[in-house]
Amino acid sequence: MKMKAGRILLLLLCLNVVTFGVIAGPQTCPASDLESGCSDSEEWKGEFFPGIPKIKYEGPSSKNPLSFKWYNAEEEILGKKMKDWLRFSVAFWHTFRGTGGDPFGAPTKNWPWEDGTNSVAMAKRRIDRWCFHDRDIAPDGETLEESNKNLDEVVALAKELQLGLIEVISLNVTVGKQIRPLWGTAQLFLHPRYMHGGATSPEVGVYAYAAAQVKKAIEVTHYLGGENYVFWGGREGYQSLLNTDMGRELDHLARFLEAAVAYKKKIGFNGTLLIEPKPQEPTKHQYDWDAATSANFLRKYGLIGEFKLNIECNHATLSGHSCHHELETARLNGLLGNIDANTGDPQTGWDTDQFLTDIAEATLVMLTVVKNGGIAPGGFNFDAKLRRESTDVEDLFIAHISGMDTLARGLRNVVKLIEDGSLDELVRKRYESFDTEIGAHIEAGKGDFEYLEKKAIEWGEPRVPSAKQELAEMLFQSHQKKQRENDEAAQSGTTNMLNDLSDTTASHLLKLNPNAQPMARPIPCTFKQLGEVLYDVEWNNGTSFYYTIGENGACEVMEFEVGIPRPDFLLDGAHYLGTEVTDGFLCNVWEKVDFIWYYEDVYTRRPVRWDFYDGISSQVMTFEVGAVLPDSVTQAPAYCFNQEKDA
Repeated sequence: MKMKAGRILLLLLCLNVVTFGVIAGPQTCPASDLESGCSDSEEWKGEFFPGIPKIKYEGPSSKNPLSFKWYNAEEEILGKKMKDWLRFSVAFWHTFRGTGGDPFGAPTKNWPWEDGTNSVAMAKRRIDRWCFHDRDIAPDGETLEESNKNLDEVVALAKELQLGLIEVISLNVTVGKQIRPLWGTAQLFLHPRYMHGGATSPEVGVYAYAAAQVKKAIEVTHYLGGENYVFWGGREGYQSLLNTDMGRELDHLARFLEAAVAYKKKIGFNGTLLIEPKPQEPTKHQYDWDAATSANFLRKYGLIGEFKLNIECNHATLSGHSCHHELETARLNGLLGNIDANTGDPQTGWDTDQFLTDIAEATLVMLTVVKNGGIAPGGFNFDAKLRRESTDVEDLFIAHISGMDTLARGLRNVVKLIEDGSLDELVRKRYESFDTEIGAHIEAGKGDFEYLEKKAIEWGEPRVPSAKQELAEMLFQSHQKKQRENDEAAQSGTTNMLNDLSDTTASHLLKLNPNAQPMARPIPCTFKQLGEVLYDVEWNNGTSFYYTIGENGACEVMEFEVGIPRPDFLLDGAHYLGTEVTDGFLCNVWEKVDFIWYYEDVYTRRPVRWDFYDGISSQVMTFEVGAVLPDSVTQAPAYCFNQEKDA
């Protein structure tokens, strides 16, 4: 099939723009809008995503399905912005080419950007990375040369989009955000020529064709600024060992990968080469069965250091492992390079490629990522697809938002696990016998059998302590429970600033000093309990009363340029500094006029702490929404008003 330049449809995945159209030369009409008056000679100026607003972070209390509740891209967590921990990418094949068809039924999706031809290119914003197979973005030609020409034509347009040469018609502005592939790859499994595999085919002509296709795909990925290149060997395996020379096929696969390394270096491509393990499907047995098998293969053929692994959670399930196991295996071998973020159905025995929505699993995934220090230049590619029965364009957005929020929530849970430290301490104690002199001797490789035999005789029968698995699971799950409680608190409408006192209390204070003009309501701040109790009542007009009560009660009145934080004090001139763990809470932190630093719990928005310029720090011991303290606590005594105020 030849590709006509005038029929290339460019799709802008927009999680950042309200409404839009895209120009790329004369466009075809969307399949669902054939009566709009659009023709091949016109530019279609409709909306690909009508009714889809700009996707914003609205926090966990939001009930808007088209908003982020947990993913706040610019928020800093553990020293990195959330977007740098997660590095999200969208999968071209599932998101834009997925039809909903399966072995038992016809396609169910009729996307508005599909025109019935096999010629689609696209660009994205907000999720500023994308992943592609060469034959997803451009069709096979009748010859290799024609296939390469088709690919070049689409890639040229993709490059143009990545440089920001997109006109957003509805906004009448030019978008200048650069995007790039998280990774590219060659599709060596769909065409009949690859029925026996590509790099492991018994036919040398197929081997050569596969090499040529991978060569071109690496060039294209490099040209588009791709950060990684993936090898997924869906056909690199066998159906039966009776007719297979497995040793020879493994050798051929190694030679193929060696050639890819050499060519990558020759053209100056600095991206990471990734192998994506999968145990089976479509073959009975794939040679990169799981992370351990792949690591052993790379080690045997001297390819450690040239490749890393792209771990897909659903593939982990198929291999009989958890995603956490596969990620940890890759990490401990120094091979964790990228994650295909999806999951499978535990009741189904095949690769269902569902969006990850299990918060506990996401927490375990992010625990490994944090231990690894991140996965850049890799990221999280949503190799996931809508269910066959989900057919609305809106469903695409909801699915990706949910997947992004789930992983973001997992990252937040990891912060709480680290701050709490109980799980780490449990693991440390379990192995503390190896922290002894003899344990260090063993770990240094000096524990020979004769020496250990003497110790065994000397010590007698060893004590075997409990593994405390149930406690470990309880500690882990307790943070999931705390997260749910925080959700409920946020949904109940707790405030994100200091709670006001009643108007009645304010009027009492005004009666004591008619000349004082509080701009809102007063709040008692501090009870210092070392020695004599010193009360501190502050007004937000800058007046503060420090006093003791009783027979020898005294009072000092002071004026501060900045009074107590009013409910809206962050709205005018406050600077957001990111997140920080303090007093056991993950907090949003603001600074205002180099005078006060305010900490509030990220999840409930309750105040946690204030720090002042002079080093004074105030912690919130209790906080009750709607509570009003009695006048005896909130009113300064009369003798505070019978003296001159100190400057």
